[in-house]
Amino acid sequence: MSEIDYSQFIPVREFPDRGIKWLLESKENVHALLDIVASDIAKNLDFSKLEKLPQSFIPDNLRKQESDLLFLVPFHDEETDKVREVVVYILIEHQSTPDRVMNFRLLFYMLQIWDSQRRAWLNEKIPKGQWNFRPILPIVFYTGEQSWAKLLSMAELMDLPKALERFVPHHDTLFLNLKTKPKEELIADGHPFGYLLQVIQKENATKEEVTEAIELAVKHFDSFPSEQQNQWAKLMYYLVLLIRHRRGSDEQDELISVVKESIYEHKRREEVEEMGRTAAQELIEQGIAQGIAQGIEQGIIQSKQEDLLELMKVKFDSVPQSVTDKIKRMQDTGRLNELIRKILTVRSIDEMGI
Repeated sequence: MSEIDYSQFIPVREFPDRGIKWLLESKENVHALLDIVASDIAKNLDFSKLEKLPQSFIPDNLRKQESDLLFLVPFHDEETDKVREVVVYILIEHQSTPDRVMNFRLLFYMLQIWDSQRRAWLNEKIPKGQWNFRPILPIVFYTGEQSWAKLLSMAELMDLPKALERFVPHHDTLFLNLKTKPKEELIADGHPFGYLLQVIQKENATKEEVTEAIELAVKHFDSFPSEQQNQWAKLMYYLVLLIRHRRGSDEQDELISVVKESIYEHKRREEVEEMGRTAAQELIEQGIAQGIAQGIEQGIIQSKQEDLLELMKVKFDSVPQSVTDKIKRMQDTGRLNELIRKILTVRSIDEMGI
């Protein structure tokens, strides 16, 4: 059996924000996703030549809500027998509630993709007559719990009379609402990624439901040949992290045992056991580190509170208990620093505006 390359695995602490994105950095999983949302198009794409582009169009203030992935892939036109590159743009929506203006945001990102092409042609001094913008296949991958039947078109967002609709940009969007997609459609092509998705569907379901989904997925993963050991390990590692992050502490060890017991090969059971221990240990260390950081921050706040009260006592002789209580409740270091500086210019406690 080939050795597993753990260097490409996602750090435990990044799993909540980057888990799905990390899975979709694998061309096999991108292929499976396209088979689920647009099988008629997927059959014409050459996924063996899929190329991930190192770009993102998500502004910093939205990184916690969504993430994106950009790929180039050849498309074979059966009618003309020609091959051309298309862009696959995957927008992973982490928000728990639907976004009414999603198609506007998506159009905005698509325009940036085309503009990046335009700028590249200008830099390379390519004549405009040779400019051919790549078509974009936009995919919205929604992982939230709430129902989201469809994405509203730009025309629907404008509430236009029919006579004006032809002046509004229109684009089709491939949309996967994971939590409402029928399980049978996720696993129809037999791809392991689809079997993992049906576990993610049940991440917040009852223990019995998630156990059933785990057993189904793991038994399917077990059919991976040894030469695809890294792909097997990637899916299994995600499954272990999903259990550690999404299930209660009273269930985690039991569900990890379900994973191990569903594996036929002894060596692979040992690998999963090690994954479980590693994830648990990293979560403990992460918790300790966060606790230390919070303790340090709290110590700084307390020190500033004490400095402010001492300066006020020196200047005003005494500080009312009501003001002292308010200062001790302050957790904003910026506000505490502002009040410390204010001591130099005010003549009374009332002027400090506490």
